[in-house]
Amino acid sequence: MDASVKPLAGIMQKGAVRSLNDILTRRDDLKNVQTSINDMGAALKEQKAKADAARAQLKQPDDLKAVYDKAYDKTVSLPADTFRDVLPQLNATFDSSLKIADYVDAHKAQIEISGSIVKT
Repeated sequence: MDASVKPLAGIMQKGAVRSLNDILTRRDDLKNVQTSINDMGAALKEQKAKADAARAQLKQPDDLKAVYDKAYDKTVSLPADTFRDVLPQLNATFDSSLKIADYVDAHKAQIEISGSIVKT
């Protein structure tokens, strides 16, 4: 599962915006970031399903099973569930950025951007 979320740092760096002008000029990057996040979520779901299936196949004594279940929840289930909850929120953030870019593009005659200053 680590491999499915490893690209997150690079994706977030690629999607980092520091100004309204960044949003406008890097629209394609933001769309690519959204696609990457969706792909990451699908890969994570697939890897978690494989791990769950492998876990279900294990034959363990009851005392070992209790310890293994706690360790599995801590090292597999919790991180995977956390990423699964966070990825849609990240995607929504990039979606909002794209909506801002669309709005500014549609009203570019009324909006003037000079550095970090926006004038209407």
